Amino acid sequence: MLASERLPIFPSKGNQRYLMQRLQGARKGYMLLKKKADALNFRFRLICTNLESTRDNVNELLRAAALSLAEVKYVAGDIGPVVMEKVDVARITVEHSTENIAGVTLLKFKACDNDHDTYKYLCLARGGQQLALCKKAYKKAIDSLTELSTIYLGIRTLAESVRSNQKRVLVMEQIIIPRVELTLSYINSELEEIDREDFFRIKKIKTKKRQEDEEDGLQEKMEPPTRICNTLDELSET
Repeated sequence: MLASERLPIFPSKGNQRYLMQRLQGARKGYMLLKKKADALNFRFRLICTNLESTRDNVNELLRAAALSLAEVKYVAGDIGPVVMEKVDVARITVEHSTENIAGVTLLKFKACDNDHDTYKYLCLARGGQQLALCKKAYKKAIDSLTELSTIYLGIRTLAESVRSNQKRVLVMEQIIIPRVELTLSYINSELEEIDREDFFRIKKIKTKKRQEDEEDGLQEKMEPPTRICNTLDELSET
C-alpha cells in the first residue's frame, strides 16, 4: 500500500476519532459480508445437491407421461383436436412465493390445480382409464418441472449474489480497511510528533521562565544593601 493511497485528510484529533469510528464500521461490515457469503454458499451447495436428483426425476416422469399418452392414442385414437377445441381456462397455473436468504430474494414456483377438468367426459367409450392415468402422469411431470425451474433460478440468482458479495468482501479486505488503517497510522504519527513538539516547547518555556525567576531573585538580593547605604548617607547629612 503506497503512501499516496491514504485518504486526503488533515491530521487532527477530530479526524482521528472519525477514522477510528469509520474503521470500526468497516470491520463490522466486513464481518457481516463474510457471514452473508457463508450463508449464501451453504444454500448454493444445498440447492446444487438437489439439482441432479430432481433432473433425473424429471426425465423419468416425462418419459412415463409420454408413454402414457402413447397408450391413450393407441386405445382412443388421436384426441388432440378434441382437446384443443375444449380449451377454455387453464387448469394448472404456476404461482410463486419469495424466500429471503441473507438479504437475497429467491423465487419459489408451485403448480396449482384449480380442479376445473374440462375433459372429465372425454374417452368415456374407450380409453377413459388410460386418459386418467395420463393426466396424473403429466401432473407429476409438471410439478417436477416447476421444482426444477425453482432450482435453476435459485442457482443463477445465488451465483450472481455470491459473485457480487465476494467482490465487496475483497474490496473491503484489500482496499477500504487497509486505506483507513494507513491513514489512521499516518494521523497517529503526526499527532505524536505534534505532542512531542508541544512538550519540548513547554519544557523550553519553563526552563526560560525558571532562569528569569532566578535572575530576578538575584537582583532582589542585591538591591537591599544599596538602599540601606543610601539611607545612612541621608541621615548623616541631616
